[in-house]
Amino acid sequence: MDKLQKGAVATSYLVYGTDRGLREAVRKAVLEASFGSVEPGWDYVSIEGEDVWPRLREAAAMPPWTAPVRFVAATVPDLEPSPQKWAEALAAVPPTSRVMLLVESDRPAGLETLVKRLAAVPASMVVDCTPLKPGEAEQWAAMAAARLGRRLGSSAARLLVHRAGTNAGVLQSEVAKLAMYAGRRSTITVDDVVAVSVPSAAESVFSLMDAIGTADTSRALAVLHQVLAQGENPLGLLALLVRHVRQLWLARASAGPAALADELHVPRFVAEKLLAQARRLDYGDLAALWRRLADADEAIKTGRVPGAVALEMVVLGLEIP
Repeated sequence: MDKLQKGAVATSYLVYGTDRGLREAVRKAVLEASFGSVEPGWDYVSIEGEDVWPRLREAAAMPPWTAPVRFVAATVPDLEPSPQKWAEALAAVPPTSRVMLLVESDRPAGLETLVKRLAAVPASMVVDCTPLKPGEAEQWAAMAAARLGRRLGSSAARLLVHRAGTNAGVLQSEVAKLAMYAGRRSTITVDDVVAVSVPSAAESVFSLMDAIGTADTSRALAVLHQVLAQGENPLGLLALLVRHVRQLWLARASAGPAALADELHVPRFVAEKLLAQARRLDYGDLAALWRRLADADEAIKTGRVPGAVALEMVVLGLEIP
């Protein structure tokens, strides 16, 4: 992404990762760099589905119709038929074309082989669109605000990522809403984020863990059902719970809220909430919860127990069959 932000342009692009928002941002950036204000029209080709590799080669070999270059974007779930064939296709792109291979996987089989092959192709670029880490997401949000002529300070960015998550597309949408809310003000503040951004499932996990920590099973089940009713995937919620338990484990050994906030890259008030929760759950409690979460993960992935039921059993402290 750094090269794209600096205006670098290549002939062939390998773009991989499951963050759809990042992939779309890359595609738009390259389109703009390739065509400028010129409408691509017939010279923009999108390929997906069956037999992508031969269709991409054929489309890339054709000269542009009316635009300066021909742009071919091919979307695939993995690197079948082989990394070598994709390397050959990306290395053979004529100077009148731009080819972008979008791989919807964070670590597709053969990725390292393909990246090494492309390193020898001067006009190629590899772009990592795997899910952003919290610090990267904060930088992404700040850059999205800058593109709209606004400044998103570090505290506001950290709070936004905590509330909205690290998905680039979601952050882009949230920043756009914040810019509108800020009106003529050039800076988006923490108060703006509190007023506008929609809390994600990650915030609901705090309420869920509060209820678990105080043995309030009725409230814990109510929060769980509310989050699931909002469309959260059970495995996604399970992953958030695992992350939260890990954070609580680190909180018990932390020197204080400032140190914990820096270690976890979360706002200070979040670190304070984690420390408060950690005081109610000792290492034995956390270890038992960790085991229940691991059992739930296996039960859901093997199909033994439906996701919602497995999570209910975690909350209730029941053994998962």
